[in-house]
Amino acid sequence: MKQAFSLIEITIVLGILGIIGVISGFSLLKIYQHHTPIQKNIKHQLQTQNVLLQVKKILQNSIQPSLMLDTQESLSSSPLNLKNKTLIFYPKIREKISIGSYSIPCLHGFFDPKTLQINAHLSLEFLTIHRDSTASLNQKCTSYTHSLEALFVLQNFTAPKDFYSQEYKAKILHLDATSMQSTIPIFLQTHKNANLSLLPKIYFLSQPSMLHFNDSLSLVTKDKTYLLAKNLDSFYLSQNDLGIILKLCTNHQNQKICIEDFIAKETL
Repeated sequence: MKQAFSLIEITIVLGILGIIGVISGFSLLKIYQHHTPIQKNIKHQLQTQNVLLQVKKILQNSIQPSLMLDTQESLSSSPLNLKNKTLIFYPKIREKISIGSYSIPCLHGFFDPKTLQINAHLSLEFLTIHRDSTASLNQKCTSYTHSLEALFVLQNFTAPKDFYSQEYKAKILHLDATSMQSTIPIFLQTHKNANLSLLPKIYFLSQPSMLHFNDSLSLVTKDKTYLLAKNLDSFYLSQNDLGIILKLCTNHQNQKICIEDFIAKETL
């Protein structure tokens, strides 16, 4: 009788354990089903944030006044959706060399207007940031040997339009830390005394880059194309007196996420 009672006890215990196991299984399944969408949502949000940071860095490394849409629309305080549009810009040439505990830019573009001379070519001399660094700059800066254009800036310069006009550009023939020789830009050939309205600053331009905002987002440089994101829902751009506001929205499996960021204003 005692053995039979023990078997009954064992059967009851096993039954209870089975019920507990089934309940626990359902609970774990519910937890898993609830946790998986949260994980996917976090992953989607992090991916979107990473893409926006990439775009922000690209635009921070661009000459901000050169930002132009292929549709010729102007950026304003009202957010403009760039979906199915292309944003064109010139990247900055940011090469620097280290001298001791500080670094010096290879190209800064500020020149002395009194040194500008026009004969068969145009020549000018740059302002010297650090006289003792001239030899090191000429020896180490690879930018001086690149194929570049110089963009001259007048008092009535209109950005971004004039960045893409040949009138103010000159092909650089020789460049070093102290001077530049170039072709003569059209405005100096056709407008008498136009150099009187020149600002003592030139931009160094390579090839323009582009951001294509379609169903995907891609960056096109002079030699490569980079896919930055898929499932692009929208990308809004607006600007105010302080800078540029970015807003990226992506849509993955009917889950829309929007993230905003800001770039401080850069002037001519």
